[in-house]
Amino acid sequence: MAVALPSQIVGYLDSRYPAAGEEKPFYVGRDHAASVAFILRQIDNLPPGIITLQGTALAEFGEAVEAVRVAVDAWASGDNQYQLKKIPGSNKLNPLTFIRKHLASLHDDVFGPASADLPFIADKELRDSLRVDIASANRSLSVADWKGCTVVAGSVVEALLLWALEVHKAKAPGDVAAVVKSLHPAVLTQQPPTDILRWGLHELTEVTHALTIITSTTAAQCRIAKDFRNLIHPGRAARLSLKPTLGTSLSALAAIEHVIEDLS
Repeated sequence: MAVALPSQIVGYLDSRYPAAGEEKPFYVGRDHAASVAFILRQIDNLPPGIITLQGTALAEFGEAVEAVRVAVDAWASGDNQYQLKKIPGSNKLNPLTFIRKHLASLHDDVFGPASADLPFIADKELRDSLRVDIASANRSLSVADWKGCTVVAGSVVEALLLWALEVHKAKAPGDVAAVVKSLHPAVLTQQPPTDILRWGLHELTEVTHALTIITSTTAAQCRIAKDFRNLIHPGRAARLSLKPTLGTSLSALAAIEHVIEDLS
């Protein structure tokens, strides 16, 4: 079964059991075994790390899931009289109500190992945005969305290198222009725009490498991913015989890892 997301489970609950969203008491019997089992299977297929609940919320969610599991097991064993009603002390609310409540509080993006922290970026908004994108790329990899993974991961590499270059430029304003001059036209065959915000991954990679912001190993990995933006345009991708694959996905994700290691 494909990876499930919190919003998908909430959507299914709303369609099958609207009372759960209204937080009204209700019960579910053996005739709902298939739909309840499907909800449980979806929960079991949530990506690792996506459940970030703590304290009382985690306890409520955990008890509710186990109550559903008990019901499914009872029905599977032939107990047609068993009903999924409430958890003791829950104000008569059905376990599915608590499952919906807490899943609705979660984001669909999970921060993977590479994006667990980006402490070198002080800007919280930028840091969180990059972490979400890295999580999105990892999730795309898990469902074999090679194009989505490659494109998003490539954009993260660009963003990280641009951030690093802007930090360096603020400390040593003349360095970037001097390096660009030394690299053109041997490495940078075309003169890059004056505004570094308009640079692509190729320019960002070569200049940050020349400034020793990233290592030769990292630069080599970034060069492999430099054509990722061409995948956004079907015509250009076709002309250049580019095709997103597991290989392009892993290469782009590896570039993220290498850049993060260098900038940490």
